[in-house]
Amino acid sequence: MAKLTLTDGTIFEGTTEEIFAITERFNGVKAEEALKVGDYVTVTSLGMSTGFRRSDVSLGDIGKIIEIDRSKVPYRFERQSDGFVTWFAEGKLTRATDEEVAETKSLVKKAAKESELTQKFTQAGRKPNEYRMGDIVVVTDNHCAGGVSVGDIVEVGKAHADGSIFDAKHGYMLTVSPIVFVESRLDRN
Repeated sequence: MAKLTLTDGTIFEGTTEEIFAITERFNGVKAEEALKVGDYVTVTSLGMSTGFRRSDVSLGDIGKIIEIDRSKVPYRFERQSDGFVTWFAEGKLTRATDEEVAETKSLVKKAAKESELTQKFTQAGRKPNEYRMGDIVVVTDNHCAGGVSVGDIVEVGKAHADGSIFDAKHGYMLTVSPIVFVESRLDRN
């Protein structure tokens, strides 16, 4: 169900097609297409009909409409950053731009990678980014070092607390991601 409110307070309700037909009569004034399941949206208002402000979401949060019902709070919203789900009333969400969606997806992907990496270290009994001499790693940033490329597999010679390492062969400072921790290497036991 879509709703169109004119500046004089007149309200039209009907299907999206009916609202579009009405707007065509007003010389090109177009109604915004109703939100639908699968649309990415931005939280634009936190006010509630009770007068209270929501504290479970923030202005600008990006999410996806995962369900629509016929209640006064029809939009079931899933926040992209953490999967939190809640309901919103009409007028509290607007369709997100392609740029907003891309940025949010990128941040979510980056956070998931960082979480996965932290989990690898934790399972090995280490702090995040705690490399040790003898670890086998893949280069993710060579810091312009010649002779070593991103994607190369190297052995850690010396490790820094910030997660960067010096490789055992060249002595270059590199940023890396773990493949095998020294404790798990069969050639070292």
